[in-house]
Amino acid sequence: MIEEGEGTVPTSNGPLAYTLTGRRLTLETEMGQNVDCQLCVSAIDARGQELFTCIQLTQKGIETRCRKCIPRSKRFRVEMIPAEAIVGGWRPLITDGHMKLLSAKEDRS
Repeated sequence: MIEEGEGTVPTSNGPLAYTLTGRRLTLETEMGQNVDCQLCVSAIDARGQELFTCIQLTQKGIETRCRKCIPRSKRFRVEMIPAEAIVGGWRPLITDGHMKLLSAKEDRS
């Protein structure tokens, strides 16, 4: 029986942690733990009759999805061009000195 709040229930694949808040049930497993059990719910309706249903819960702990590998990012060549002297004063990253450092790195490659 699951009660309001947090707790655990034993299953054939190990204990299953849960949190029940109002009408929301959250299940939490250990890393790689399979879930293969039934969740049964009963309630009393406005006429005083009990309604009962069970839901089969099946989830593998490790899921493998095979798909074609698509590269996420492509490599682009970035070319630095000399900046005007007026721009070099407020953008020190693109000054002549920086351009010489980049050229030296390219020559070593």
